[in-house]
Amino acid sequence: MALNGIVAIERLIARAADFEGKTISHFIMTSALERAEETVQRHQMKILHDMRILFSSSSLTTTPKAFMSNSGLSACEVEMKFRAVIKKSEGWWIGWLVDLPGVNAQEKTQKELLDSLRIGAEDMLSMEVPFEPEAQMTTVMVKDPAWAENQTA
Repeated sequence: MALNGIVAIERLIARAADFEGKTISHFIMTSALERAEETVQRHQMKILHDMRILFSSSSLTTTPKAFMSNSGLSACEVEMKFRAVIKKSEGWWIGWLVDLPGVNAQEKTQKELLDSLRIGAEDMLSMEVPFEPEAQMTTVMVKDPAWAENQTA
């Protein structure tokens, strides 16, 4: 790369870092970290999609745990969180998942309700998703809202 190109890149990075109020090294590190997180998430979603296909076939030769281990994933890396609205009404615990319409339950105890909502989410997410030609499945990363920090499940 020509010296002028390198100087232009350095100026662009310095300008971007200045806009964000960061040092150049901090800007480069946080930008690289964001890209790394996106890359890992994209590849993990592909692995999960491949797992779904593998485990829906009749010629299953491995367990989900073995597949995840061989793919470099652990159970905590594939755990998903969904918002649940729950309340006690006339002796029953009722609730639904805000993020997965159609997943709702009614149980005698709060624990049973949360278990039923989890099972409902697992069932909903295990359904085959039809794709149009050239379509992709992707994810959108969203930070937990401030209210979520004080909630218990």
